[in-house]
This record gives sequence, structure tokens and C-alpha cells, in this order.
Amino acid sequence: MVLAIIVVILAGVLQQGPWGGNGGKTWNMRQADHISNVKIHYNDAVFAFDFTFTVDGKKKTIHVGGDAPQYKEITLEEDEYFTFISGYFKTMWTTDVFITQLTLETNKGNSVSAGNSIGSHFSLNLEDEGKILGFFGREGSTIDAIEAIGGRMVKVGPWGGNGGNVWDMGQADHITKLRIYYGDNIVGLEITYILNGNSHTYKRGTTTGASKEIILEEDEYFTSISGYFHALSNYQRHAIVMLLTLDTNKGASISVGNKTGSSFALTLEEGSRILGFFGRAGTAIDAIGIHCSLPN
Repeated sequence: MVLAIIVVILAGVLQQGPWGGNGGKTWNMRQADHISNVKIHYNDAVFAFDFTFTVDGKKKTIHVGGDAPQYKEITLEEDEYFTFISGYFKTMWTTDVFITQLTLETNKGNSVSAGNSIGSHFSLNLEDEGKILGFFGREGSTIDAIEAIGGRMVKVGPWGGNGGNVWDMGQADHITKLRIYYGDNIVGLEITYILNGNSHTYKRGTTTGASKEIILEEDEYFTSISGYFHALSNYQRHAIVMLLTLDTNKGASISVGNKTGSSFALTLEEGSRILGFFGRAGTAIDAIGIHCSLPN
């Protein structure tokens, strides 16, 4: 009877296990943009889970397993995620193997732990900005098995100069619209995105004048970024972003500016996506970088 904790780091797979039992039926919450709450129902074993999470800007809750009169729960902040999972599994009630205890810890040092620490122990600690993005496994009247889907989020860049001030919108669950303001160079950005079911707009640089925009569908996201940066005399010889191009997984794109100066480009592997932007800005966009899930 087998349970595997599997961490899929998008372009590669790290497997740890197997642990647990193969009774019951399969369940899968799939990969979430953000997990906001977990309830662990327990008694002498782990009986059930309630997962609340956001996918493409929509909040969902699923229940798996049976039920138990007591539970423990954890609520995660917008920039909080699970980085560690551990527990125990044991043969109980004749020949069936169940999860008897489970612990989850976050990047902020918070944790939830429920059940009895009896049987065989397992654990997995994600490093290098790894995060757990979802869970799946097997269920019946108890939790027979649990597995984790994980990914690594990184920052790449910025490209451009060192003028202006540092800015960082952080990681979004889903970017819904990008408007680029321009003249002879890129002067401003207006980014509309979903985080934990709420819509936000983030502006940097000069957000007036000529502009172009792209609107992304619910299952659409940016997969590549490229452009040019160049030093201009009217910006005290600081390098600024001259041209910016972004492509989506559906073949749509936005490209604004002039091909002047030094070029940069980054295309992400299949399954990876751009989650946010950061850089430097004053009256123009001096530099731009990206938050992404495992780039090339």
C-alpha cells in the first residue's frame, strides 16, 4: 500500500517516497495559484481535508475524505505558501494503511499539525524558493494517501539602467491586463491582476499619453519577455527601457517602443509563466524584470 509525496518543479520532477496506502479512490485539487486555507479533520488518523485556494482569479473550496468532529486549520496570507510537509502513516483496522498525522509549514514560519505521531515517518522540505502549489492522493472514510504538487518561483532581471526608484508588484495569481505607455521609449506600465480573488491595478512611471494594451483570458498568461534598453541624454545618460514585447501561451502579444540599444530576451519553458514584474522607474521605466515559475 503506497503513498507518494511528489514535488513537480515544472520543468523537472523531484520524487520523495513512496509513503502511505492505496485504498480508497483518487482525489486531486490540482495546481493552485494560491492556497489560502487548509483544514485537517482528524481523530486517531487524518480523516479529511478542506482546501481553499485560488485558480485564475476564482476562489474554490474542496472537501476530500470522510469527516471527524475535530479539526485544525491554517489561513495563509497573500504572500505566504507551504514549503514543508511531514507526517506519519500506519497500518490500522486490519490491513489498511492510513495517514495518521500531517504537518504543513509555511515560508513565514507558521504551521498546522494534526493527528497522532505513530507509525512510519516521512518529510519533505522545499528549498530555493520552492512552494507547494497543490495536493492529490487517495481517500475513503479517511485519508489513505496525500501527494504534493510544488514549484519554484524565481526573479529574473532586471534589464535596463539604475536610474529612478525600485518598484516591485510581487507575484499575482493571474495578470488580466497590461497597458504600456510610450513615447520615444517606454515611459509607464499599468498592470491589472488578480490576487486571492481580488482585482488590483499597479502603476509605475508616467501613465498618461500614448499607450497600447493587451487583455488576457482566464487561462492565458505571459510566457516570454524581450526588448531593448539604451542610455539617453535627456535621462542623464541613464539606460532606460526603449522597447518591450510580451508573448502569451495563446500566441497573442504586445510590442511597444523603438529597437534602439542593447537587446534582452527570455522565453520560459512549457508550463512556466510570468507572475509579476519589478524594476526601476521615475518618469520612465528605467528597468524591468519578472517574477516567474522556473524559466529556462
